[in-house]
Amino acid sequence: MKFESKYGIGETVCSIRQRSVERPPVACPACEDGHVLLRGEKYQCPSCKGTAKVQARAFGWVTGDEGTVGQVEVEYAIGRGNRYGEDYPDGEYFAFVKYMMNTSGSGTIYPEPDLFPSRKEAQAECDRRNGYAPSVAVLP
Repeated sequence: MKFESKYGIGETVCSIRQRSVERPPVACPACEDGHVLLRGEKYQCPSCKGTAKVQARAFGWVTGDEGTVGQVEVEYAIGRGNRYGEDYPDGEYFAFVKYMMNTSGSGTIYPEPDLFPSRKEAQAECDRRNGYAPSVAVLP
């Protein structure tokens, strides 16, 4: 079976990965206006410190390491359905390309769909996977 890799040894790439990220603030689940009632007295909400908003956290895609490809690996497998956004029918034989960057130092292996030729392209893919609309500059 032949395969082609998107990147070669020595090429510069930027990875993306999932981790806990801050989201825009959301309404405090403990109060409505930054205050709570306790035995008829109004007190500052301990959850939001009186702001009526709390910082939301969730898992999201972020840019990761940037470096040069030091090793290319191929995983041969029989189809496992949808993997990294590509549809592999069950039972179909395929090659899955993975990379190690020289700068990662820890031997971290990155799947091809999580590597990009520039940080800008990596950020655009993070935005797409996170469901963010790309920011568009409005010129006068």
